[in-house]
Amino acid sequence: MKILFLENRSKTKFWVEIADLLIEKGYEVEFLVQNHFYKPKKHKSFSIPYPTKKDLFFSKNNDFFYELSQKDRLAYIFRRPVNHYQYYYDEIKKVILKGGYKFVFGESTLFHELMAIDICRNESIKYLNPTLSRYPNNRFSFLLYDTLQPYEETLSNENLSAYENDEKKLLSKDYHLAYMKARKNRFGFDVRFLKKIKNYQLSLISWLMGERFNTPSPIAKLKINFRTFLLARKWDGLACNQQINLDWNKTLLFPLQLQPEANLDVWGYPYNNQEDLIEFLADNIPSDWTLLIKPNPRVKYELTEGLLNTVSKLENTKLMSTRSSMSDIFDDVCYIFSVTGTVCLEALFSGKRIFSPSFHMVKLFSPETSELSFIKNIEHIKPESNYIQGSGYKYLLDNSYEGTISDPLSMPDCVENDNLQRVFEGFLKVLQDG
Repeated sequence: MKILFLENRSKTKFWVEIADLLIEKGYEVEFLVQNHFYKPKKHKSFSIPYPTKKDLFFSKNNDFFYELSQKDRLAYIFRRPVNHYQYYYDEIKKVILKGGYKFVFGESTLFHELMAIDICRNESIKYLNPTLSRYPNNRFSFLLYDTLQPYEETLSNENLSAYENDEKKLLSKDYHLAYMKARKNRFGFDVRFLKKIKNYQLSLISWLMGERFNTPSPIAKLKINFRTFLLARKWDGLACNQQINLDWNKTLLFPLQLQPEANLDVWGYPYNNQEDLIEFLADNIPSDWTLLIKPNPRVKYELTEGLLNTVSKLENTKLMSTRSSMSDIFDDVCYIFSVTGTVCLEALFSGKRIFSPSFHMVKLFSPETSELSFIKNIEHIKPESNYIQGSGYKYLLDNSYEGTISDPLSMPDCVENDNLQRVFEGFLKVLQDG
């Protein structure tokens, strides 16, 4: 069986480790590479040549390319032209169609991955995104194409009482998601901070080597980072001037999601414009309700001048500061809106009302709040949901496998032998069943 992995920057090292184990089992594994700096050294790979000037042109009347430009971070954040789309799409299609692959594995984040997904979907080739589960820790799922739906999804309500206690533990303040934990290296330095420095170094090298289509210029990135810092200070200035005294039965919480991230930009599309969402929510909740907006403490590029201008003009909104914690208000809040945030799970498990137009598990376990338009009837929806305790936890276990998937920069222990073996067993199960 032939398998194709897609290069995804530093995560490629993890895919290489899994590929080694698959090859030992007799699978034929190849790589498709967009960023030449991350080309695997010991595996057969197809590196797409960086386009020349004659390869760059704008394709007209292409709906897929338009949607892609709304998800592609270099297009919608750094305002880079997308005249490379047709060239890369054609080159990727050649590799995939010629390869005869049974499975294609990769993320659903960068433009070349999203192109591969579109091609595989059109050609009925299985594209799976092996990604770390949010709950419980140290498990991962194979997601279909560019969705949050697990491959070969199962849904069962049998023996739910056996899962209730474990589900409740997830909401304990002592339970921390593995990918959100602060990590220290053996010298006591914060791994997340070191990753930022390393990522900047690797991006600079990639950019100097000619990769300009997934990698912004170092100067552009420094400028936008500085702008984000200033905007965060402005946001906190607005938040400090607001006295938050709320009727929680008439308050809708909207936690801002980080951008750029596939979690919102891809899985949440077309609801990934948070400025538009805030305006819609503020316009459609009852006149005596409040929209409470909470930024993520790790503010990224979701903070824009336009967003600040919007929230400063809306009379029925209140802002929390960038230093605020979800734990400060979670017990009090009754109604929450999130496109694809992890708070969707936490709200479900807590029996709170979670409105989400894109989160797959909300559609399964709270269909009455799974459409954006349902916000208009929020005052007629009781605060307590009809969620059955244990059902979500069982669903997460039934549709995931043991092991941690990450890039070694973020989680160095992901390439330790015991973890690689657990992940490999998950891959084997999928390949043998598929």
